[in-house]
Amino acid sequence: MSTINKSLNRLYQLVEASEKGYAVAACSVNNQAIKVLFKSYAKKRATFKEEIWAEMQRLGSTVKPASSILGAIHRGRVTIFAVMTIGEENIERVVLKEVLLGEKVARYYYERILKKDLPETTRAIVQKQYEDVQQLVEQAQSMLGKNGKKLIIWLYDAEKDADKAVNQLKTSGYAIQSIQKHGLSASQMYTEKSIKVSETALSGAVGGAIWATIGGLLVL
Repeated sequence: MSTINKSLNRLYQLVEASEKGYAVAACSVNNQAIKVLFKSYAKKRATFKEEIWAEMQRLGSTVKPASSILGAIHRGRVTIFAVMTIGEENIERVVLKEVLLGEKVARYYYERILKKDLPETTRAIVQKQYEDVQQLVEQAQSMLGKNGKKLIIWLYDAEKDADKAVNQLKTSGYAIQSIQKHGLSASQMYTEKSIKVSETALSGAVGGAIWATIGGLLVL
């Protein structure tokens, strides 16, 4: 396997872990707007994964990368933290922090691979995905609260209801540039059920053991 495909192999594993991580994050929150947002992120990562695999094939790879155990551990950590946290708003914050952590790791790896000598086509794919990851880092930070401001997301069934909410915000004094409205089509939603019960149980058990050990060390 070439050096470039080795890097893409790791990137594929990272993106796949992110895809499944967002699916777990969506299941861990009750806020429907955030749930839909996470599912749309999972869908994006599924698309990224296929783009990377297509490029790997173009460069000579014939075997898809294996799943990463570290990704499974992180998903278990998200689930454990969500279960242990009391209060819906607190759960959302815990999950968002884990999402931000995962995206920062992804951003770091994208930055590393972009420093390599890549073919033009490969660089274009990685750069485009990196820019999307960077946007998600900023969005997650804004949802947690940044520089005295916090991004709030609402979900509406009908466009007229969304328009009404936008007008109410304008009337309340919110600057027009601080309000955004986005439509979400069915094609943008994540539907793949690729996370097996056995994998979730394993990741939860392994992740729990790791964090219980760390917790025990901290108590000592």
